[in-house]
Amino acid sequence: MQRNLLKIITLLAASISMTGCKGGFSGGITKVKMSLMNSVNENPGWLAAIDKANELLESEKIKIEPEIIQTDEWDKYYTKVASNIAGRVGGTIGRIAESHMPLMIDKGQVQDLTSVYESLDMSKYDSQAFEG
Repeated sequence: MQRNLLKIITLLAASISMTGCKGGFSGGITKVKMSLMNSVNENPGWLAAIDKANELLESEKIKIEPEIIQTDEWDKYYTKVASNIAGRVGGTIGRIAESHMPLMIDKGQVQDLTSVYESLDMSKYDSQAFEG
């Protein structure tokens, strides 16, 4: 699972870089925030994946910074992420269940990365990371 998390995070950060949706800049480094729910069961894996992605992205001058949203309830997490999107604060990357995607699309709260995905050299990625 951690391997797939790493690939997804790296892809998302690379996609943000390629589409020009940058998080912030500091010393020539693009900083991308990833909003995580405060989950004691999942965060160690997410944080390790972010650390590894940062190692791989260092030469690209991209750094992912975790933003821990202080809740362990999905509804509160989604509310906070949606509020951050509306206020243009907080994470650039967030976790959203597939079941919530239609609502997020209807609200204009997601970026279509189809063209980025289609431009990737898929021989460099594990195809399972893109399933679902």
